[in-house]
Amino acid sequence: MEKKKNILIVMLSFVAMAFSAWNVLWRSYTSKCFAEIVKNNPDSVQISDKIYDLTPNNKSMDSCTAGVIFPKYLNFTGNYCISGTTYTNTDDSEYFQNYGVILSIRPHLFKEMDFQIQIQDYTENDIKFYIFDTNRNLEVVENYGLDPQEILNNSEVKTLVNEAINVANIYFPAD
Repeated sequence: MEKKKNILIVMLSFVAMAFSAWNVLWRSYTSKCFAEIVKNNPDSVQISDKIYDLTPNNKSMDSCTAGVIFPKYLNFTGNYCISGTTYTNTDDSEYFQNYGVILSIRPHLFKEMDFQIQIQDYTENDIKFYIFDTNRNLEVVENYGLDPQEILNNSEVKTLVNEAINVANIYFPAD
């Protein structure tokens, strides 16, 4: 009986240490990758429990919005998001811009950031979505739908993607 009790104590101690180590790692991740960014942007506005708008005073038809989405407790899935604004007329029948661009950046503690670009094409009657992962040089790593090469060569899309990258360089540190 004593031996079983000792084994149980050792197992519970191991679980408690592993849980504590995971907590420390998660706290380091959220502090380094998210809390620091919000702290360095005093104009940021908390939208919800885990989402912050870093550009609340910069809302115009030409600007991008930057935000931080904190990871849930003990998860490592938070990201930075930069999106170009898409406007429609009052009855939503026509878009004022032909394309919408969203750049998602997922920071990591021990490796380079992951980048994902989502492009909405409003030039046709139905909306086309392009979603793909890229590296830091905007070379496509993985494609999740329509071929991104055609849309990335469009000059309007290039301008929107470059604007999103410029906003990302302002608000989010490089690895």
